[in-house]
Amino acid sequence: RGTSTFDGLAIAQAVVEYIATKLRARCLFATHYHELTKLTDQLHGIACYHAASSQTKNGMILLHKIIQGAAEGSFGLEVAKLADLPNEIVHRARDILMHLASDEQQLIIPARAFASPQSTTPEKEKEYKKLKERVALLDHINLDEVSARQALDILWKLKEKQ
Repeated sequence: RGTSTFDGLAIAQAVVEYIATKLRARCLFATHYHELTKLTDQLHGIACYHAASSQTKNGMILLHKIIQGAAEGSFGLEVAKLADLPNEIVHRARDILMHLASDEQQLIIPARAFASPQSTTPEKEKEYKKLKERVALLDHINLDEVSARQALDILWKLKEKQ
Protein backbone atom coordinates (compact mmCIF):
# COMPACT_ATOMS: atom_id res chain seq x y z
CA ARG A 1 0.00 0.00 0.00
CA GLY A 2 1.91 3.08 0.97
CA THR A 3 1.88 6.38 2.76
CA SER A 4 -0.25 9.28 1.65
CA THR A 5 1.29 12.71 1.19
CA PHE A 6 -0.36 13.95 4.37
CA ASP A 7 0.64 10.85 6.38
CA GLY A 8 4.25 11.32 5.32
CA LEU A 9 4.27 15.01 6.16
CA ALA A 10 2.64 14.36 9.55
CA ILE A 11 5.16 11.66 10.44
CA ALA A 12 8.10 13.77 9.29
CA GLN A 13 6.97 16.78 11.35
CA ALA A 14 6.35 14.64 14.44
CA VAL A 15 9.87 13.13 14.13
CA VAL A 16 11.46 16.60 13.82
CA GLU A 17 9.50 17.88 16.83
CA TYR A 18 10.48 14.83 18.90
CA ILE A 19 14.17 15.11 18.07
CA ALA A 20 14.25 18.87 18.65
CA THR A 21 12.23 19.05 21.85
CA LYS A 22 12.50 15.71 23.63
CA LEU A 23 15.84 14.27 22.58
CA ARG A 24 17.46 17.65 21.91
CA ALA A 25 19.92 15.77 19.73
CA ARG A 26 21.93 16.94 16.77
CA CYS A 27 20.47 15.37 13.71
CA LEU A 28 20.68 15.69 9.95
CA PHE A 29 17.11 15.36 8.72
CA ALA A 30 16.75 15.18 4.95
CA THR A 31 13.27 15.55 3.55
CA HIS A 32 11.45 16.56 0.41
CA TYR A 33 8.69 18.26 2.45
CA HIS A 34 9.32 21.96 1.89
CA GLU A 35 6.55 22.69 4.41
CA LEU A 36 8.86 21.60 7.24
CA THR A 37 11.12 24.60 6.67
CA LYS A 38 8.56 26.70 8.59
CA LEU A 39 9.50 24.82 11.77
CA THR A 40 12.71 26.88 11.97
CA ASP A 41 10.54 29.81 13.12
CA GLN A 42 8.73 27.71 15.71
CA LEU A 43 11.33 25.46 17.34
CA HIS A 44 14.66 26.48 18.82
CA GLY A 45 17.76 24.82 17.40
CA ILE A 46 16.43 23.92 13.96
CA ALA A 47 18.20 25.25 10.88
CA CYS A 48 17.62 24.61 7.20
CA TYR A 49 20.29 23.90 4.63
CA HIS A 50 19.99 23.00 0.99
CA ALA A 51 22.14 22.02 -1.96
CA ALA A 52 23.14 25.05 -3.98
CA SER A 53 22.26 25.07 -7.65
CA SER A 54 22.31 27.38 -10.61
CA GLN A 55 19.64 27.70 -13.26
CA THR A 56 20.89 27.93 -16.85
CA LYS A 57 19.15 27.93 -20.22
CA ASN A 58 19.89 24.19 -20.39
CA GLY A 59 18.47 23.44 -16.95
CA MET A 60 19.74 23.18 -13.42
CA ILE A 61 23.36 22.62 -12.43
CA LEU A 62 24.14 21.23 -8.98
CA LEU A 63 26.99 23.21 -7.44
CA HIS A 64 28.07 20.56 -4.90
CA LYS A 65 27.82 23.07 -2.08
CA ILE A 66 25.54 23.10 0.97
CA ILE A 67 24.26 26.51 2.05
CA GLN A 68 22.05 27.69 4.88
CA GLY A 69 18.39 28.46 4.31
CA ALA A 70 15.48 26.81 2.63
CA ALA A 71 15.58 26.11 -1.09
CA GLU A 72 13.82 28.73 -3.19
CA GLY A 73 11.48 26.18 -4.66
CA SER A 74 10.98 22.62 -5.70
CA PHE A 75 13.38 21.21 -8.25
CA GLY A 76 12.01 17.69 -8.59
CA LEU A 77 11.42 17.95 -12.33
CA GLU A 78 14.90 19.37 -12.89
CA VAL A 79 16.41 16.53 -10.86
CA ALA A 80 14.36 14.04 -12.89
CA LYS A 81 15.92 15.47 -16.05
CA LEU A 82 19.39 15.27 -14.51
CA ALA A 83 18.66 11.62 -13.68
CA ASP A 84 17.96 11.06 -17.40
CA LEU A 85 14.33 10.09 -17.03
CA PRO A 86 12.75 9.95 -20.49
CA ASN A 87 11.51 13.35 -21.72
CA GLU A 88 7.95 12.08 -22.10
CA ILE A 89 7.88 11.20 -18.38
CA VAL A 90 9.23 14.62 -17.37
CA HIS A 91 6.70 16.38 -19.64
CA ARG A 92 3.82 14.29 -18.25
CA ALA A 93 4.98 14.99 -14.69
CA ARG A 94 5.03 18.72 -15.50
CA ASP A 95 1.42 18.47 -16.76
CA ILE A 96 0.34 16.63 -13.61
CA LEU A 97 2.16 19.15 -11.41
CA MET A 98 0.37 22.06 -13.12
CA HIS A 99 -3.01 20.38 -12.46
CA LEU A 100 -2.12 19.69 -8.82
CA ALA A 101 -0.93 23.27 -8.28
CA SER A 102 -4.13 24.67 -9.77
CA ASP A 103 -6.53 22.64 -7.58
CA GLU A 104 -5.23 21.63 -4.16
CA GLN A 105 -8.30 19.46 -3.50
CA GLN A 106 -7.55 17.24 -6.49
CA LEU A 107 -4.65 14.98 -5.50
CA ILE A 108 -5.19 12.36 -8.21
CA ILE A 109 -5.09 13.37 -11.86
CA PRO A 110 -6.82 11.05 -14.36
CA ALA A 111 -4.30 8.60 -15.78
CA ARG A 112 -3.07 8.85 -19.33
CA ALA A 113 -1.49 6.00 -21.24
CA PHE A 114 1.84 6.52 -22.93
CA ALA A 115 2.10 5.48 -26.55
CA SER A 116 3.47 1.97 -27.00
CA PRO A 117 6.73 1.71 -28.87
CA GLN A 118 6.07 0.87 -32.53
CA SER A 119 9.06 -1.36 -32.88
CA THR A 120 12.43 -1.97 -31.37
CA THR A 121 15.16 -0.21 -33.28
CA PRO A 122 18.81 -1.28 -33.28
CA GLU A 123 19.61 1.91 -31.35
CA LYS A 124 17.08 1.02 -28.64
CA GLU A 125 18.46 -2.50 -28.40
CA LYS A 126 21.98 -1.11 -28.07
CA GLU A 127 20.91 1.28 -25.30
CA TYR A 128 19.08 -1.54 -23.51
CA LYS A 129 22.18 -3.74 -23.66
CA LYS A 130 24.34 -0.92 -22.23
CA LEU A 131 21.83 -0.39 -19.43
CA LYS A 132 21.83 -4.09 -18.58
CA GLU A 133 25.65 -4.08 -18.44
CA ARG A 134 25.64 -1.11 -16.05
CA VAL A 135 23.02 -2.70 -13.81
CA ALA A 136 24.96 -5.98 -13.78
CA LEU A 137 28.10 -4.11 -12.69
CA LEU A 138 26.22 -2.37 -9.88
CA ASP A 139 24.44 -5.55 -8.73
CA HIS A 140 27.76 -7.15 -7.74
CA ILE A 141 28.90 -4.30 -5.49
CA ASN A 142 28.71 -4.49 -1.71
CA LEU A 143 28.40 -0.80 -0.86
CA ASP A 144 29.47 -1.40 2.73
CA GLU A 145 32.88 -2.65 1.55
CA VAL A 146 33.71 -0.18 -1.23
CA SER A 147 36.53 2.28 -0.64
CA ALA A 148 36.48 5.79 -2.09
CA ARG A 149 39.07 4.75 -4.68
CA GLN A 150 37.06 1.66 -5.66
CA ALA A 151 33.92 3.81 -6.01
CA LEU A 152 35.78 6.14 -8.35
CA ASP A 153 36.97 3.16 -10.42
CA ILE A 154 33.39 1.90 -10.65
CA LEU A 155 32.21 5.29 -11.90
CA TRP A 156 34.90 5.27 -14.58
CA LYS A 157 33.81 1.78 -15.68
CA LEU A 158 30.20 2.96 -15.91
CA LYS A 159 31.25 6.00 -17.92
CA GLU A 160 33.23 3.82 -20.33
CA LYS A 161 30.08 1.77 -21.02
CA GLN A 162 28.23 4.85 -22.38
